[in-house]
Amino acid sequence: MSKQHKVKELKLLKSNIGDEGLSYILKSLENNTTVTNINLSKNYITEKSTDLIINFLKTNKILKSLILTNNGLNYSKEKIKSSSKNNIKITF
Repeated sequence: MSKQHKVKELKLLKSNIGDEGLSYILKSLENNTTVTNINLSKNYITEKSTDLIINFLKTNKILKSLILTNNGLNYSKEKIKSSSKNNIKITF
């Protein structure tokens, strides 16, 4: 019998995904039941993605940690942090 492995961590540091790539990634994680930690540091994510991130945080029930360091979200940090109602640790 083969043992199935479930992805719990998604690390996409320095992947240059930008806002468009983030959109695809978060869309693919809409029905996520295993990934608890996501690191999207240094990916050229900008203020344009603020609402997308907020909506993702509001609907994802399993996420524990989201790392968004070294992106262009300087003015959205508090808005994003305050939108998380599920005790998700968000790092900028």
